[in-house]
Amino acid sequence: MIYWFKNLPPKSFDDNVWKPVIPYKWLRKNFMVAVYVLQFLLLVIFMIYVKNIQNVMKGDLNLQISIPQSLIYISLIAIIIIHEMLHIAVIFNKGDFSITFHNLFFWIATNAELSKLRYFIFIFLPLLILTVIPFIISLFIFNDLKYILKIYSLFNLLISSADVINTVFVLSKPNKAIFDSGMYHVKT
Repeated sequence: MIYWFKNLPPKSFDDNVWKPVIPYKWLRKNFMVAVYVLQFLLLVIFMIYVKNIQNVMKGDLNLQISIPQSLIYISLIAIIIIHEMLHIAVIFNKGDFSITFHNLFFWIATNAELSKLRYFIFIFLPLLILTVIPFIISLFIFNDLKYILKIYSLFNLLISSADVINTVFVLSKPNKAIFDSGMYHVKT
């Protein structure tokens, strides 16, 4: 079942078996603060690294492929939709899931028990397809289209900041870990 713009019903977990994916209480409580700090750092790094980004957005770079500014903004919205659809594709038919939002962030949560590999794919697939691959392609393009690919790559990285943080914690768990609703246990 899909829960639109509301949280999944709460589940109870045996504290002797299930542990929080994010082991630090302060970080669990202030997760969005960490996400916003990461976003700010990524934005600063990107603006230092990619010169002329403002000119690309204004359309002043004499692109070899003429792309209207409105099309760039529409494609940024499409990136959000594709990002969420990639998450859904990994967990579809595995359990209930909720699509909701917090400020500017869309969240997808599931109550399905996922293996470490499936949970890692759930978290990392949008990063791979919408950030890593476009960025790598941009390294091999020698016209101004590389800036547009880097903009798309950064945009997805910014909206994936929570996924970046969660990826680190998922990778730190044992291979036999089972994940469910922000908790995990090691399958015996």
